[in-house]
Amino acid sequence: TFPLFVKKVELVQDSGGAGRQRGGLGSALHIRLLGPAIFYSFIEKATTPHWGFDGGKPGLRNFAVVRSKAKGEFEILKTSGLPLGEGDSVVVTAGGGGGYGDPFERDVDKVREDVLNGYISVDCARLDYGVVIDPKTFDIDVTSTQRLRDPSNRD
Repeated sequence: TFPLFVKKVELVQDSGGAGRQRGGLGSALHIRLLGPAIFYSFIEKATTPHWGFDGGKPGLRNFAVVRSKAKGEFEILKTSGLPLGEGDSVVVTAGGGGGYGDPFERDVDKVREDVLNGYISVDCARLDYGVVIDPKTFDIDVTSTQRLRDPSNRD
């Protein structure tokens, strides 16, 4: 009845808004068509990300990406019926929640745990949380972290 194969469902790294309380992660559903099909999409909250609160940063917005042999690769939000062919794929991404509070106030050990769990990247830890983590050992560089988090060094 439904000629599709769900390749995977995964959490999307760096999709939750940075904050003292990090926003929840979004998820991505990867689908490959096993035969011709008509794709319907009614994605909301797609042009504006899920906002943060009290200094928290926004989370990732909702969207879908279609990879079609005949039509190429493109983003889609709403459609009342898009013909797709066998072998085409769609990745539907549900965005992450916004963060709450100043990300630089998040406990550095919690930021490290987020990196270890794959919730945020080492780059996100540095840029959004001011926590410098060695990508090989996952140790926190205390001196660099203190320098980044120093209020006199912020814009």
